[in-house]
Amino acid sequence: MKNWKHWAFVAVIAIVGIIIGFVACDKDNGTTTHTHEWEWRVTTPATTTADGVETETCKTCGETRGTRPIEQTEPTKKNFTVNFLFQNPGAAEAPYQATVMDQRTNCGSQNLEQLKVNDKNIVTIIEEGIMGGFNTFADTNIKRSSFRRAFGIEGGITIIVNNPDTTYKVKAIDEKTICFHIDYLKRNPDDIQKNTFDAVRVLGGGGYLPWDADDIELTGTIEISPNTATIGTELTANYSGTETVNYQWVSTAGIDIEGATAQKFIPNEAGWYAVKVSAKGYRTKASDGVQVTAP
Repeated sequence: MKNWKHWAFVAVIAIVGIIIGFVACDKDNGTTTHTHEWEWRVTTPATTTADGVETETCKTCGETRGTRPIEQTEPTKKNFTVNFLFQNPGAAEAPYQATVMDQRTNCGSQNLEQLKVNDKNIVTIIEEGIMGGFNTFADTNIKRSSFRRAFGIEGGITIIVNNPDTTYKVKAIDEKTICFHIDYLKRNPDDIQKNTFDAVRVLGGGGYLPWDADDIELTGTIEISPNTATIGTELTANYSGTETVNYQWVSTAGIDIEGATAQKFIPNEAGWYAVKVSAKGYRTKASDGVQVTAP
């Protein structure tokens, strides 16, 4: 009985040895005696400025049979110059310049002019959003002036496009910088004109920084009474919402008037005046302008 078990065990070992020999590679003579199991292995990692390489490699023996490129992780061209015309109706053209800066990471090699949504590239979507905001919503001289003041800042405005994990729409982070999330721009969104108008208004003095399009809208409206006045007439800001708001009166050019932070204001010069209301966590709102004339 023992002899039978012994020879059975030896037979099993022999069969296993034959199988192993069959699937192994004969590295001495270069012949393959197994079925290759292929996988792609990174042989040269891609960088922000150059493509990498993957090699198709046998998992068992390491034999290779081809390569393919790995797209570089970021575009080569990252900065773009855009121009805007923020003139009053009938006025001579006055171009304003801004820089679109691509700060996306791990996004592939397509730059913002190559990346298109419905045959429209991302830079064009930004340009049309800003100009559309001006043409559609800047319907008073104060509102138009805020665009010219914002884009006329020394060194010009920087428009950043990025892709952080936490998505957002549009932000104004300081007096010289507007940010767009690439996922928002890829949607070619219907609300981009209004959001860019609000962002630029804040940069031009029409609100408080930092500003975020995802902030809650104040529920009320803001109006000034009376709607025409002479120098020395008391103006009153009337906010219809339930939030407790702060007031800031602004001059003809949309510049904050120092110390004019009460609900009431008495102008001592002729011109156009408006008032902004704000509350933490809410978007700032601005009234229409009121013309003040000499008595």
